[in-house]
Amino acid sequence: MLTILRGACHRFAFYIAFTGLSALIPGGASAAPEVETAVLPVNGRIVFGEGHIQAVGQTLTISQTSSRMIIECESFDIGVGAAVIIRQSDALCALLIRTGKSEPSEIHGRLSAEGAVVLVNRSGILFGAMSQVKATEFIASSGSIREKEFLSGETVCTLSPGLSGSLWNAGRIEAAAGGLVVFIAPRIENEGVIETSTGSVLMAAGDLVRLAGEWTEILEFHAAPGRIDVRIENRGVIRADGGTVALRAAAVEEGRTAMVINSGIIEANALSNRAGRILLLSDALRGEVIVGGTLDASDSEGTGGGFIETSAGKVSVEDNARVTTGAHGRSGGLWLIDPVDFTIASSGGDMTGEALSGALAEGSVRIESSAGGRSGQGDIFVNDKIIWARNTLTLSAFRNIEIDSDLSGSEEARLILEYGQGSGDGMIDGTRAEYLIRASVNLSAGDHFQTRCGSEGPAMDFRVLTRLGNPDSRTAEDLQGMLGDLTRHYALGADIDASATRSWHDGSGFEPVGGDEIDYRVRDRFTGHFDGLGHTIRGLHIERQGRNFIGLFGAIEEGCVGHVRLEQASIRGSFGVGALIGTAAKARIENVFNDGDVIGEQSVGGLVGHCSGSNMYSCTSGGSVSGAVEAGGLAGSAWEETHIEDCSSMGTVSGNGIVGGLVGKANGSEIHGCSSGADVALNGQVGDRCGGGLAGEINGSTIRGSESTGNVMLTGLYGYGGGPGWCSRWFDHFLELEHRRRDPEHR
Repeated sequence: MLTILRGACHRFAFYIAFTGLSALIPGGASAAPEVETAVLPVNGRIVFGEGHIQAVGQTLTISQTSSRMIIECESFDIGVGAAVIIRQSDALCALLIRTGKSEPSEIHGRLSAEGAVVLVNRSGILFGAMSQVKATEFIASSGSIREKEFLSGETVCTLSPGLSGSLWNAGRIEAAAGGLVVFIAPRIENEGVIETSTGSVLMAAGDLVRLAGEWTEILEFHAAPGRIDVRIENRGVIRADGGTVALRAAAVEEGRTAMVINSGIIEANALSNRAGRILLLSDALRGEVIVGGTLDASDSEGTGGGFIETSAGKVSVEDNARVTTGAHGRSGGLWLIDPVDFTIASSGGDMTGEALSGALAEGSVRIESSAGGRSGQGDIFVNDKIIWARNTLTLSAFRNIEIDSDLSGSEEARLILEYGQGSGDGMIDGTRAEYLIRASVNLSAGDHFQTRCGSEGPAMDFRVLTRLGNPDSRTAEDLQGMLGDLTRHYALGADIDASATRSWHDGSGFEPVGGDEIDYRVRDRFTGHFDGLGHTIRGLHIERQGRNFIGLFGAIEEGCVGHVRLEQASIRGSFGVGALIGTAAKARIENVFNDGDVIGEQSVGGLVGHCSGSNMYSCTSGGSVSGAVEAGGLAGSAWEETHIEDCSSMGTVSGNGIVGGLVGKANGSEIHGCSSGADVALNGQVGDRCGGGLAGEINGSTIRGSESTGNVMLTGLYGYGGGPGWCSRWFDHFLELEHRRRDPEHR
């Protein structure tokens, strides 16, 4: 049924078809044409229902005594100073007015009703600046409604195809509390005021439109693919406090566009403990939403703020836009931005960092990219600085998230990164989605960071750390305190100056997180995730000669470490020594950097001492590494299907046996797309004495697309020297190296 009756639990649906578009206001002019003051509807007759029509002077009175009535008019115009008054037996009555006029209807006077009114003119309808419309519910359309469906009381009303004009409002249209205002046409423009409270204002533009929902609860409506260009633009005021304002356009056929533009004011503030909603929606293929002016779904009544959604294939936010779901000093509601790709940039993007910062001051924001027909892969790019002090910023990407400018969240600000949402497990076209942080993400200490990989993946909550702690900390609230909980996920919310560790424990320094061992057997391992969020730990000092598994993390298993820089570190141990990790089993290490010095006896690496079944991506080490056996600029030893990709090493690597610019010893592992510029020095006299520009020794391993450009020097009585682009000793291997070779230098 056409549920234009008031009350809860009534559902409604419209089907409207358009086949053409006629311009209502030539050239887009906003001035209303002049109309004679005495103009009233002409030749109106009741074709269904009971009632009567009477004209007296400049007033036409329509009396309706049946619950539903249909009137057909030769024309339906109301001049300035004229009025049409519709008297209905109660607010549940519904009146359908149709006109066959070949020109748009022009409303410049007053139209009032005690129930619901549906006004249809397939040539369009114009509401002039002096017009006033007031009804319980008011629906204006340039479609055509079938009689039997209006009268049947069913939930479906079908509008047959036909010439469809535009709807244009410069006047004032008001529905009763809990009521409804609906505009349906291929082109809709509002420069006036449209208002209801705890009700809904809906505008739908498309070829086939379906509206469905509960009057007092959830309201949905959909626009089917169109054969014409469609457009909805608001330059005036639309207000539905405690209710919903929804503007949607759709046109999917090739070469067509669907635009929703706001440069005016749309308000749906909380009222009577009901939060408001504002929806600006267009299709994901060729639709576009332009957000300007004001979108206000704020709250002063304690509902927690409202909801705003701006979704289309392309969403653009103008610099002067004001979008708020605020709750007066508390965390507000939510603004959802749902395009295909989305770029935050100071210029040339979809939204500036300043605009997003302003929105976050008023409420939480969720940017949700999706795959669609427009160019792009469903990625989110952050290329401009964002600053906020409360509320939650959620970046939810179909594929990847790339952060290349600083994010600064203070006080209660939260950040959520959801990536790979185009699949349950985060695999997109056979490649694991990722989030990349190439700038600093500043957050306050506490539970303010969360990630999720894949739409079915678990949410991972991180404890944000901003302090070094003290030598005996086990609080799980600072860097040293991570020892208090080896299963938790941690993130750095700020750079950490760790130079004080040089005086800790009589010079022994920082206590590695995990890695306690007896007879080379690790007793405890870090099993959580650690994300540096682009921050730097500076001056970390660990001096534990004679102890195994030494690094910021002594031992890690099935965990992940990423997006952190270690600068000016000084690390010393025995077996399994690295600036970042002593020994890693089934771990993932990505986007980390070290320029400090590492010294050990065996399995000594610039970042990781010993790797087993682990993955390293986009890692760089540039300090000095010194070890007796199995010393590498990046990793001392890589075993059991360890995969190293897009990594590099610089600085110097020295040792007595099995020394490589990138990896000391690779056993059953793969190195792909890596490079080393480290100078390798092999000296002393031991049995396994070999050195190479990339690896000292490889066994059952593969090296592809990799190169080295550093020097390899041998000193002592004997040994195997590997040139800069190869290894000195290998067994059952495959090599595919860049052709940059120089003869090793023997001394």
